Amino acid sequence: DWLIRSEAEAKKDVRPSDAYFTKLDAVIEKNRDTDFGYYYICDEPECRGISPVYLKHIYDHVAEKDPYHPVLTASRGGKAYVGCADWFETHPYLGAKTLPDGTRTYWRNPNEMGDFVDAFELADRPDKVVGFLPTCFASSWVSYPTFDEYVLHTWAAMMRGGKSLWPYAGHDMGDRPSIYEGTKYVFSSFAALEDLVLNGTRTTFARSKELEGVLYALPDEKMLVAVNFTDRPRQVELPKTDGVFREFRGERTFALSATAPVRLELAPLETLVACTKAHDRGLRTLAETKADIVRKDAERRGRDNQLRGRYGDVQVTSNVRMR
Repeated sequence: DWLIRSEAEAKKDVRPSDAYFTKLDAVIEKNRDTDFGYYYICDEPECRGISPVYLKHIYDHVAEKDPYHPVLTASRGGKAYVGCADWFETHPYLGAKTLPDGTRTYWRNPNEMGDFVDAFELADRPDKVVGFLPTCFASSWVSYPTFDEYVLHTWAAMMRGGKSLWPYAGHDMGDRPSIYEGTKYVFSSFAALEDLVLNGTRTTFARSKELEGVLYALPDEKMLVAVNFTDRPRQVELPKTDGVFREFRGERTFALSATAPVRLELAPLETLVACTKAHDRGLRTLAETKADIVRKDAERRGRDNQLRGRYGDVQVTSNVRMR
């Protein structure tokens, strides 16, 4: 009864009831001596019609009672909810799907991912962190992202200033090699590049619906990231800056200067990352990872299908709605 009443009042621009805060204080007190990372007070508030005013009251209360643990929420709500948590993971799901004619479509095109990071407008809010939750799963109405799509759409968001990554996958991790190996590749990459991504000064050198490029700079090193959002080759002009960049988890090198422009053709859905210092020692190369995914996917597809030719023998009943 308390939960039902709380949900109803949460959609109004009001302070939560005293009964709510009594329950909340009990939760805070119960966990006072518990080792945990953060509070999670609401999931996707923009989808549930939860009032930012209501959530702000809760956030302020938690922050006052326990200033030692941040408050996290997953949200696409942008600036409307920026006062309701310390740490945001935005999750504009890719929703990849292959149509019968072979056309690849998306709920949201990869070039839109960064807009959801920008929407929080954190340039003047050093007290807030926004990160990204990659689409590392599938559902009944969309298919799994390919490895290239996984890497691309993650960088498309993070290159706008994302400071954290949040994994979200259950059984899906074992369903496709592209998801399992893609998750390992993405998270190990950002761990290796952490200092540049968190502390580097970002300068955008290309941005359109087809291409985007960012230069990260620290006092003693630089990194460039360029992505091709399309399924066709595209040329990008690399930033005018001095330095020799070596492809991260690759073999190519690029000698750039502040005066002579360098143009490079990116393959379809390619994500190029290159650094002036090596950060990939001990990591498998991009080519090795892709080859391993191809091998493992061939093994998966080659397994015996116990249901083939026996569909009439299988019956499923359920007391809940099935998609």
